Amino acid sequence: MNLKHHEVYQDLAEIEERVKQYEQASFFMHDVKKELHQIDTEGFETEKMEIKNQLNDLDSYTQVYQLINDLKENVLEYKSEYHFLQKELNELPSGIVDKHKRNHIQQLLFSPRTIHQARQRINNIKEYVDKRDRICFPKELTQYTDEYLIGTGGFSRVYKVKNTKKNRVVAVKIPIKNDACIGKSFLRELNNWVSLDHKNIVKIFQYNILPVPYIEMEWCDSCLDDIKKPVQFNLALYYIHEIAEGLQYAHTHNVAHFDLKPQNILLKNDIPKITDWGLSRALTKAGTTTIGISLPFAAPEQFSTRYGKKDAKTDIWQLGILLYHLLTDTIPFSGNDFAEYGKNITTKNIKKIILEDKSIADVSHILIKCLAKQKKNRYTSVRSFLNDIEKIM
Repeated sequence: MNLKHHEVYQDLAEIEERVKQYEQASFFMHDVKKELHQIDTEGFETEKMEIKNQLNDLDSYTQVYQLINDLKENVLEYKSEYHFLQKELNELPSGIVDKHKRNHIQQLLFSPRTIHQARQRINNIKEYVDKRDRICFPKELTQYTDEYLIGTGGFSRVYKVKNTKKNRVVAVKIPIKNDACIGKSFLRELNNWVSLDHKNIVKIFQYNILPVPYIEMEWCDSCLDDIKKPVQFNLALYYIHEIAEGLQYAHTHNVAHFDLKPQNILLKNDIPKITDWGLSRALTKAGTTTIGISLPFAAPEQFSTRYGKKDAKTDIWQLGILLYHLLTDTIPFSGNDFAEYGKNITTKNIKKIILEDKSIADVSHILIKCLAKQKKNRYTSVRSFLNDIEKIM
């Protein structure tokens, strides 16, 4: 076979292959045309038209393949988001979303071109509802005016308000939710706190569980967390002495706090007052819960029962951390989570850390005794701690 015949056969083979490709492309384009009729493409008219315009161009096989796949994926995403947002819309409070507003959002949901607007409106309403639920003072407590939210914790909110019947400014604490767990914690806090009457413990004026659970207490203008640190030595000793006086009183009334930290020490006319007895326990009762503990101030026994049960000496540990924090503006232990804090607090050589810091040399013996990992090596009581503090004041 000469060269000319070889070239002819090669051309024929190429033509045959090209015809085969066009046949495949033609079958594919035919299938795409059928698929476009079957897919619910309402709202995707532009994409649908772009595909239709290329169906007769067999050379556009690759582009059409990509376009139809993109269209199917977009339709599925839209349907999925539509059902999700429809559910969210149905769950919005009727008192917040009236019929007109609901219909408007519904219309936005019906089109993939405007569903993002519906999503934004639903999210805005949800944020408003969440803010309302968290900030709005219960309207049932009619004896209070001038409500101002000053703090939100894991279990409750605290407001600065005016008691119109007593004509005084007070703080009111209210649970965030009325579920069984928070209800039990709230009642336990009431039972322990209401029995305590001391100048270094925030005073409860009144409380009730109806019409909503609440605690009314004395108003304090700041807390230990607000003051600049490190604190001057004599002032730090004064603060810690007063806090210990309040604790000593609580312990003699059979109540331990278990959550001493700067945020829970309020200041009124510069007098420290212990607040937030939500984790407190009667010393005759055992408690193992770790929910809500402040990890940087937690004692070894709050991480592991091999250090014994929580008791009055747990508060002594936390007094030591508070004193260390006031004098150094640091915390001796750190971590990123419960496990890491637990490991550092139960294994780190605190005695070495204390002795290496010359700024706390005058109270190093007190800190070492407070922060002994084994409870038997700590102060036997807050009174013993106070005796040592008073010797250097």
